Amino acid sequence: NGELVKNEIDKPEDQKLYPPIPRGESKLYFYDIIKNEAVQISFEEARGLSLDSTVQSPDGFEVVYGSRGDGFPFFFGSRDYSTRYLKGHNVSKKLNLRITEVPYYGSFRFLGWVIQ
Repeated sequence: NGELVKNEIDKPEDQKLYPPIPRGESKLYFYDIIKNEAVQISFEEARGLSLDSTVQSPDGFEVVYGSRGDGFPFFFGSRDYSTRYLKGHNVSKKLNLRITEVPYYGSFRFLGWVIQ
């Protein structure tokens, strides 16, 4: 309903997943595209922001995974889960993110565009 909520999730102590799911509270960041930096914010600060949760911003940008060109030129590339780009209007900009844990699907979750 357009509101940020905190849900507690019990995780089994004997996880045998690879890569392991990190334990602890999620961290929230505000990304300043002008400064090209992410600043950690509290849950309370994040709750105070108005967010548009659509994939594409109102002005036509989106956050996408990076890619690796591991194969024959232009074919068989794969996603780079530790790199993100801001893409739109035929340009892209690498985001200055520090994803320190083992990247796995879901270790980075885009919540939305801040509406002013």
